Amino acid sequence: MNDTAQMIEGLDGEVDRLVKQLEIPPCPSILTRIVREMHSDDPDLNKVAQWVAADVGLAAAMLKTVNSPLYGLRNKATSVQQALILLGLRNVAQLITGLLLRQAFPVAQSAAMEHFWSNSAGVAAVCYVVARELKVCDSNQAYTFGLFRDAGMPAMLNKKKASYEDILTGEAFDGTAPITAVELARYGLTHAQVGAYFGTSWHLDDNVWKAILLHHDYDKWPGRAREIAVRVAAMGLLSEEIYHRYSRNHSCPEWSLAAQTVFTVLGIDDGAVDDLRAEASRAFDT
Repeated sequence: MNDTAQMIEGLDGEVDRLVKQLEIPPCPSILTRIVREMHSDDPDLNKVAQWVAADVGLAAAMLKTVNSPLYGLRNKATSVQQALILLGLRNVAQLITGLLLRQAFPVAQSAAMEHFWSNSAGVAAVCYVVARELKVCDSNQAYTFGLFRDAGMPAMLNKKKASYEDILTGEAFDGTAPITAVELARYGLTHAQVGAYFGTSWHLDDNVWKAILLHHDYDKWPGRAREIAVRVAAMGLLSEEIYHRYSRNHSCPEWSLAAQTVFTVLGIDDGAVDDLRAEASRAFDT
């Protein structure tokens, strides 16, 4: 078992072997350089700005996101360097991590994948709002979690092809158990486990990849409700429910399995959910 598998609780050598077979996209070199610079004693924002600006597509996507209603900046950023000054290096690094994620799966273009990315982006946007309102974690960190939460799915689709499509679309879900139960029965591992590996190799914060690992393990949440990772995982399901209500006018598939647990972990009730839904709607509608 490698160091990552030892670090991630509950993963054994067989799961480690199966994950390696999926060929998880390696961390882009630009992200490795940014993270290294971020942890240096004297980070050079000009250097980071030059790296990002050199990738025209990445720079454009970053500025589009930074200037979206989600961030609510009073003054729009007109350059990568200005975005770094307005948001800070750590926040920009988290934003870039999410933007690079979609680029990591260039061959996975289909109607199902377009739906997947749209849903991930919507849930991530709600995560940003919920984290800000409930003080669960840093909002940009929450946004990154929302994007990466189900990132193990396209990795599994790339390897499993047609046999995984009904899981990706939710058709394999019958409402009695988390979708990870279907994955475990079919493949011996889950997208949550794959996503946790993904997160560690892409330098995600410990609480983020741990939340990815736990985000369908509802039975483990009550006994660990004080842990940030569990609260982030609960925030993710709440955000998915809010986004489904906004975009499709019905509950997300697993809300009925863990709604009360989410309320307990986050210390909220139905009234708070209504308030959060209204706040998220304003962000989408602006």
